[in-house]
Parts: sequence; structure tokens; C-alpha cells
Amino acid sequence: MSFQGSTSDIVKSAMVRTVGQLATHGSAARLLLMVHDELVFEVPEREVEMVAKIVRDTMESTAKLRVPLEVEVEVGPNLLDMQELKVDR
Repeated sequence: MSFQGSTSDIVKSAMVRTVGQLATHGSAARLLLMVHDELVFEVPEREVEMVAKIVRDTMESTAKLRVPLEVEVEVGPNLLDMQELKVDR
């Protein structure tokens, strides 16, 4: 149980940090909702690559653990048609 609560805290912290980073970079992306351990953003097409990198980097660095936090990024016009986007590290 404690791990599940910790995971929730990490995701919430990552969410706050990510929104702040997007604002710092002047992005027009908006956080729409959180579904379990996933964040759903609305992003202008011209910003997809930039936002994907910011989101992944910020979320992966939110907590320092013995095991690395890994973030997968998917993009698409709707939740049914999402495809993984490979983002350079």
C-alpha cells in the first residue's frame, strides 16, 4: 500500500513540475486530465516534439530512486489512435 501511495505522490509532483516547465518554455500545451498514472495533454502540432521532450525529461527526473523512472510518450488525434513517439534523450 505504501508504494501505491508513493507512486501517486510522484505522479502528482511530476504533473505540477511539468506544467511549470511548459509555462517556462512558453508552450501553448494544456494539461487536460490525469488517468491513473497517465497525463493527457492537448498540444499544438508544431510543439509536439518540444512538449514530448519536456514532459518526459521533467517526469523522469521528479524523484530519485534506485531504479530509473521511465516515461513513454504517445501522440494522436484522440485516445483511441495514440502511437508511441520516440523522443531523443
